[in-house]
Amino acid sequence: MNIEDKWTVGIISTSFDLENERKILIDDLREKGFAVVAFEEANFPMSMEKNKNEACLDAFDNIDVGIIVIANESGHSDEKGVSISQMEYEHIVRFGTYRYVFVQSHTWYNYQKSSTKGLVKSAPFFGFYQ
Repeated sequence: MNIEDKWTVGIISTSFDLENERKILIDDLREKGFAVVAFEEANFPMSMEKNKNEACLDAFDNIDVGIIVIANESGHSDEKGVSISQMEYEHIVRFGTYRYVFVQSHTWYNYQKSSTKGLVKSAPFFGFYQ
């Protein structure tokens, strides 16, 4: 990438519990001149030939930076119980994409203090990047 090129940032998180945070992040990144890949954006690449999970993974093929924001929810899961947020994260790891992970403090606290990690729905995600 040339320094003059616009960097593309992909946003990975659930919308159920992070709708406001996603909007703030997207607006701020766009204001600073970044191209943003996020599922709520009108230009998010969707294909009639692919299911929603595949389309989401394809959308992150060409990002320069991934920003992952985690709260209590983990998003919908596939038949193996893997959430789309975790699939997206693993996808950008395989691509070698720069990534920043942010976990809401109350979620991390609950995860660390819980004797049963299952109380935090996003707990399976933590095991992957710890």
